[in-house]
Amino acid sequence: MYDRVASDYALRNREMPGDVVVSAEQFAVLVGAGPVLDLGCGHGRDLAWFEQRGVAVIGADLSAGMLGQAQGRVLSPLVQLDMRRPAFRSAAFRGVWSDAAILHLPKEELPRMLCEVSRVLRPGGVFFAAVQVGEGEGWEAWDCDPLTWRFFARYSCAEFATRLTDAGFLVQSQFDRRISPRRHWVHYLALRDTDS
Repeated sequence: MYDRVASDYALRNREMPGDVVVSAEQFAVLVGAGPVLDLGCGHGRDLAWFEQRGVAVIGADLSAGMLGQAQGRVLSPLVQLDMRRPAFRSAAFRGVWSDAAILHLPKEELPRMLCEVSRVLRPGGVFFAAVQVGEGEGWEAWDCDPLTWRFFARYSCAEFATRLTDAGFLVQSQFDRRISPRRHWVHYLALRDTDS
């Protein structure tokens, strides 16, 4: 689906929202020069932000269409992959950034994905995740195109924090972002436990 709508999606989401910038600034302080993996990088908006600030970053996404959009925007390396199986060596990154991507992963797949994020992070490495608050999971029509359906998994704040803890992360901060009654996001900054 994202292959088909990549150019339209990139146009609609070309600017980084202020609250995402705030989280990115906090993340950037913690990771320094990187390297960072932007997991679910989409059209490269956040990737470009980090690149412009001198952070060494690699973009990864499942959608070839989205990676094509990112290619026209950034100089950083881009990799097509499934976030459940990031093909990088263990402890390769100081940070993993995942903005609005995990919500498309079925809940039963989340523990595996988080274990893989932990694996590719160095001990004490930083993980950022933005997820939508809510209940359940399933297919939904896209507001911009009712013929386009996307899969969503939503979490309560406590539920996602518990998932992070269970995967060996230490939650450092949790930031609520309510856009509308239907769009409530939470940003998590977490550290990979040095003992895990």
